[in-house]
Amino acid sequence: MLGAGRDRGRWAIDLGGPAGIANAARVGERGWCTSRVCQFEPRLEREDTGRRHRAFCADFAAIYDENARLLENLRKQSSASAEGVNRDRSSGVIATAVGDVLPIAVTVAISPVAIISGVVLLLSEHGRAKAVLFAVGWIVSLLVVTGIAVAVTDVAEEDSPAATDDGVKIFTLILGLIFLGLAVISWRRRPAPGEPASEAKLLARVTAMSGLSVLGLGLVEAVAIVKNVPLSLGAGARIAEDTGNRSEAWIVLVIYVLIASLGILLPLLIAIVGGHRLDPALNNFREWLEANISPITIITCLVVGVYFVGKGLAVFS
Repeated sequence: MLGAGRDRGRWAIDLGGPAGIANAARVGERGWCTSRVCQFEPRLEREDTGRRHRAFCADFAAIYDENARLLENLRKQSSASAEGVNRDRSSGVIATAVGDVLPIAVTVAISPVAIISGVVLLLSEHGRAKAVLFAVGWIVSLLVVTGIAVAVTDVAEEDSPAATDDGVKIFTLILGLIFLGLAVISWRRRPAPGEPASEAKLLARVTAMSGLSVLGLGLVEAVAIVKNVPLSLGAGARIAEDTGNRSEAWIVLVIYVLIASLGILLPLLIAIVGGHRLDPALNNFREWLEANISPITIITCLVVGVYFVGKGLAVFS
C-alpha cells in the first residue's frame, strides 16, 4: 500500500490484483479516477494534476503486470520442481520396497507342489484353461493374505510408528526362527532314497479336476503350503513399513504377488507360446521336481529363515 489510505487529499494504490489495470489512469467525467488499482479520492480539477496522475497509474500498471508474470512463472517452476521431486521420491520408495520383499517373493514362487500342480494341469485335457484358473486362484489368495497384512500394519503405524517398527522386526525374527525349525523338520522327515515324497502322491488327484475345482485348488494351495502364509504376512508388514502412502504400498503389493506367482505363470507362458511340442520338456521338469521336493523345501526354508533372522535382529540395534 502506497500512501496513507483513503483520507481526503491523499491517494493510495490497491495491490489487490491485476484485474482492472487496463482501465488504469482514466479520469471519469466528474474528475474522479476510475481505475481499480487506484483509490484517488479528491477531484482532479487541475489538468496537470490529472495528467501526472494518469501517467503514474500507467507506469504502476506496467510494473504490476511484469511482477505478476514473474511471480506466475516462479510458481509454475516451483510446482514442476516439486512434482519432479515427488515422482523421484515415490520411484525410489517403490524400488526400495520391492528390493526388500524380492527374496520373500522368490521364496514363495519356488513352491514345488504348486509348480507341479500347474504343470500337471497343463499336461491334462484342456490344460491351458485349467492352468489359468489355477493361477487366478493362487494370485487372489496371495493378494488377500498380503493385503490384510499391509492394511493392518498401515493402521498400526499411524497410531504408533515406533512401536509398529519394533513389532515388525520382532515378527520377522520369529518368522525366521520358524522357518529354520521347518528346515530341520523337513530334513528329519525327508524320504528315503528312491521313495517319492508324500506331496507327490497327493498330486496324482490333480489331473481329474476341472472348472471351479481347479480355481478352488489355486485358492487353497496358496495358503495351504506351510511357508506361504507367514511369508506373505511378513512381506505385507515390510511393504507397509517401507512405503509412504497407500498407492505406493498397493503398487509394491501387486509387484510382489506377480513375482511370487512366477513359478506358476512361467510354465503357463511357456506352454502357451511353445505349444504342445514342449509337453515332453514340461513332463521331464515335473518328474525332476517330484524327485526333488524335499531338498528344494529344505533349502528354501533354510535360506528364508536366515534372511528373516537377519532382518529381525535389527530390533536389538
